[in-house]
Amino acid sequence: MKNFLVIAMLIALLPFAQAQDSGSDKIYLKDKTVIECKIVEIGSSEIKYYPLGEEDGPLFTVETIRIERIVLANGKEMNYAELNKGAVNYTALEDQKKNAFKVNLLSILNTNLSLSYERSIKPGRSFETGLGFIGIGTDLNEREPRGAFVSLSYKFFRSPDWYIQGMKYGHILNGVYFKPEVSLSVYDHNVGYFDPFAPTTITRESVVAVAAIATIGRQ
Repeated sequence: MKNFLVIAMLIALLPFAQAQDSGSDKIYLKDKTVIECKIVEIGSSEIKYYPLGEEDGPLFTVETIRIERIVLANGKEMNYAELNKGAVNYTALEDQKKNAFKVNLLSILNTNLSLSYERSIKPGRSFETGLGFIGIGTDLNEREPRGAFVSLSYKFFRSPDWYIQGMKYGHILNGVYFKPEVSLSVYDHNVGYFDPFAPTTITRESVVAVAAIATIGRQ
């Protein structure tokens, strides 16, 4: 009798044990929603799935551009957030120029001419180096500065947090970015020393300056 009861209990628990062993797939969306389901198809633009426990119901789909990552029941993980930053999302990437030379024309309002060179390392990352000539442009304070500066920076481009299906980025160097930068300036300029009992004397003073800068911008 006891053996019969044990066997009956095992038979009753078998479906539950199978369900536990089989586990479920999980889809993690960018808005922090987690979908527990059974994935039946993974395509390039969408994933098809049945909600957990509703395998005999309607088939649902979710666009891959809304997905951060998926974790399959067998433990395998696919990170779509990283895939969405890849080269495939850029229009004709193989034909794009990865280098850019820039002239900051507004810098002459601050008595210098700033030039820079930027190179893309990979989608979402680039480095930029700059060279400036101090003493070119408007000198409202008559300080007559003369010198130069150099800079080095690294850019982190932010991927958009929304997409239109099939949309591709226009250029690999385009977008919102965060740029930490260091620069070194060496120049000399006029410095006036005021004495109420004597004429003002003007001397040339040399300056060496180092700066650490953080910039948020869009290009």
